[in-house]
Amino acid sequence: MFYSWSRIALEEKNALCRQDGYNFAMNDDELDAYLIHHLGEYDNPNDLILEICEKTGRPWAEVQAKLERVRSEHEREITLRQSPVMVIAAVAICLLGFGIAIYGVYMMIAVIQAYTATPVAPLEISDALQAIAASGYVGFGGLLVGAAMVMGSILGMRKVWAAILKI
Repeated sequence: MFYSWSRIALEEKNALCRQDGYNFAMNDDELDAYLIHHLGEYDNPNDLILEICEKTGRPWAEVQAKLERVRSEHEREITLRQSPVMVIAAVAICLLGFGIAIYGVYMMIAVIQAYTATPVAPLEISDALQAIAASGYVGFGGLLVGAAMVMGSILGMRKVWAAILKI
């Protein structure tokens, strides 16, 4: 069943929570472990809240507050559960970025070498900049895109690296 959670009022959410009419006793420690496990698997928080409401009979607002508390108190543990997928993606993006940046530098060097191989006067700095600009979208653009991918990968993974390295 699909619900647009932002449009449903709290009373309707609580009614949805009670619609099945079955309750499971779940103490706070079990609920914390359940939330940590499912948040670590990228489960939708609203679906998770609804599921817990249906299972325990607790009101929506109480479960939502509990979820936010668990999310803030156990952020490192949740991040560590999510990290294998995130690390693989970050390393792949970082390596691809290095490859693109290296190719961009290679293209710029190749263009400069092509300009210097001509029997004209030695290459001046203005000529070198003009040569780099001539290979711009491949060389310089590749360098910029590659560097941005590497930096984005590193900066985007700050939280994961901090959790892994216990910083």
